[in-house]
Amino acid sequence: MNNDLERVDPSTLVSRSAERGHLSARSTAALQRLSTMSMVRSALEGSASVKSAGRLLLVTMMLDDSESMFMAPDRARNTLAGYNGLLASMQSSDEAKRTMLQTRFLNGRQFQKFMPLAQCRGMESVEYFSSPNGTPLYSQSLILLGTVMAKTEELIERGAKQVRSATLIMTDGEPTDMTDDDQKALFDLVKDMRNVGDHIVAGMGVGTSTSFTPTFRSMGIADKYIFSAANRDEILKSFRMFAEVSVAHSTSTDLASR
Repeated sequence: MNNDLERVDPSTLVSRSAERGHLSARSTAALQRLSTMSMVRSALEGSASVKSAGRLLLVTMMLDDSESMFMAPDRARNTLAGYNGLLASMQSSDEAKRTMLQTRFLNGRQFQKFMPLAQCRGMESVEYFSSPNGTPLYSQSLILLGTVMAKTEELIERGAKQVRSATLIMTDGEPTDMTDDDQKALFDLVKDMRNVGDHIVAGMGVGTSTSFTPTFRSMGIADKYIFSAANRDEILKSFRMFAEVSVAHSTSTDLASR
């Protein structure tokens, strides 16, 4: 895998995904907005790519870096432990050689662009810090999933027989970007991804808030992929469950009702 191959612009990749019937007109229009597409383009720039006739798995995680994550005792530390445990677990799995990982934070900062799993490293505590910009859950999730869909199309065009993805979106509170346009666009995009069957979108609600399930449902995430994590054990368990779901998804032949 390398990042020296000639790149197709993400806007073109999104259009081609729509032409193949994987994105609806509404999702395509939302992703093609200048503000969204510029962030998708930035997320893919410098990421690794591959020419392959095999199957590949894209795993993406978006960790909450809002200020409230760092106010609760040990919450950020437990999240860090869960993330690093998930990485170690996936790197030792049978699917490791076919997996690429992307990690970013809820406020838009990227930690790891799509890279082969073997080349990904654990996260240090100094690299996970708070942002004062709230919880832009809808807009950042739209960018995140747009990046996944564009990367999927890129790899298919490079010859991959099958590209599946598993995405984990974490939040400890309600969105602060409560715009109907972003919420509706995100719901449409998650629905499109579920209809394709090759994509899983999961949500992890951290803390004791009761708002997580309706928030994730409003994003189109299925109940079976909504994880509640109110304490250290549940945070670690949620990361383990997502790792297991991701690896199983890579080899599953039953893609109904994703």
